[in-house]
Amino acid sequence: MEDTNAYTKGLMTSMKKNKNPNFQIALLTLSFTTMFLSFAPVARANNDLQTEPIGNIVSGEVVSIQSGASSSGTVDRGINSSSARVGDRGYITLSQGLNSIPAGTRVEFTVSRVSPARRGFNKPGEIQLKAVQLTYPDGKSGVISGDAYVVNSDADGTIIKGTTTGKRVGKVAANTAVGAGVGALGGLVGGAVSGGRLGKGAAIGAGIGAASGVVASGFDKGKDVNINSGEKMTLRFTKSAQISVK
Repeated sequence: MEDTNAYTKGLMTSMKKNKNPNFQIALLTLSFTTMFLSFAPVARANNDLQTEPIGNIVSGEVVSIQSGASSSGTVDRGINSSSARVGDRGYITLSQGLNSIPAGTRVEFTVSRVSPARRGFNKPGEIQLKAVQLTYPDGKSGVISGDAYVVNSDADGTIIKGTTTGKRVGKVAANTAVGAGVGALGGLVGGAVSGGRLGKGAAIGAGIGAASGVVASGFDKGKDVNINSGEKMTLRFTKSAQISVK
């Protein structure tokens, strides 16, 4: 900039010394041309700086994600532990950005583990959804190297269950209590009819009834995992991971 000012002052001095109109026009033309050429690179640089997208994903870049990082989103398909198979795939579209992963990124997951609900003390269905790769909003893709899973509020770590442990225990306890009550009542009635001791008959009946309640719980079937299309889920990194951008 200082060189341009000095050059301009020199041209003005020459114009004062030479009053010829043609000479002055030529000097003015040369001066404006020189100033334009000196400012053009700066303008181009500023323009490039303003149009550079924020958080631009570069092909070949390796992005690191810390353990415990998570983001919410919605799944694109329904999943049920009674019909899902290992290897089935789906997507979760992130509604919130995560580090260098912008909102709108589609994360592909695969069913890495699944078991349907079974009879036997309300054994619930279980499913594990492992995130494997993602597609950025600009079309670039990335492969996830590390442990990342799609989970919900019922997840036990990385495993999604059809019902919580508390619910299963509660159901068994309820069956046991009902069985004990019915058994005790039966013992009282039986003791009264046979002329035996009522307390002893009630105790024996309660024991038998409680055992019957536990056995009954053994035949109860748990709930399967059922995830609806469009349901809100969470992408969670359980260990530090890296994403290789393609």
